[in-house]
Amino acid sequence: MTTDPEQPQAPRSSMRPGLRILLFASLALNLMVAGLFLGAVASGRVGDKPRMEFNLGPFMRSLGEEDRRAIIADVRSQPEVRLLSPRQRRAELVEMVSLLRADDFDVEAMTALLSRQ
Repeated sequence: MTTDPEQPQAPRSSMRPGLRILLFASLALNLMVAGLFLGAVASGRVGDKPRMEFNLGPFMRSLGEEDRRAIIADVRSQPEVRLLSPRQRRAELVEMVSLLRADDFDVEAMTALLSRQ
């Protein structure tokens, strides 16, 4: 078989297929790590300061932006308001559920828990 000198030949890649797969896998891994980090930053899970959440759903959404900001600023200015980390919130939720599921409901323990919150 002879090659026609006038027919252009397709350029050949000098990269081996194994190296091409390795580079693609490395790019995919880097994008995954960057996505996880940006997702954590966007959700507030990165940093020292726990974020304050207002899970009042439709009640907060029904207010105007100015009213929401005023309520948030007022709550943050209260010295008795505690900012809890996600771990602390989970521990308090577990404690509350265990108090509610107990055979003998302990009113004093639930009152103490609610007053701490």
